[in-house]
Amino acid sequence: MSKYAAFMLILFFHSKSFGQFISLEACNESSSIASRNTCFKSYIESLLINAFEENKSNLGQDSDKLLLEVLIDENGNFKIIHLDVKNIGLYKTTQRVIENLLPISKYKNFDGITLYDTFNIEIDFPIKKLHNQLKKKFILFKM
Repeated sequence: MSKYAAFMLILFFHSKSFGQFISLEACNESSSIASRNTCFKSYIESLLINAFEENKSNLGQDSDKLLLEVLIDENGNFKIIHLDVKNIGLYKTTQRVIENLLPISKYKNFDGITLYDTFNIEIDFPIKKLHNQLKKKFILFKM
């Protein structure tokens, strides 16, 4: 399973696209809720980092911290529950990334009940440190 997560992280790291380049359904097929959340979190974190790097000329260089909570509703749509960041460019870019995520299929427990899901993402700025953060996470996945 960790090799799968590492492979997914490598794909995310090298993407320069704003839209989905692979399906989030791969995360949805995880055997546990914890691994599913880790997959979603890594995927969306990498999309955000790529979007921030593509737009870094509009985002400035001030230190900031992005705190994001995302809900996956009963229909598989991704929605922002909480977004806290001072930089308006980061705020708008984050909104755009989440709004562009395609819905996923419903995730049901063993009783057939559709589950809601939430996860948190925290990213520190300035942007030049983001690659190092992602590399550290990749190394932790690899172990």
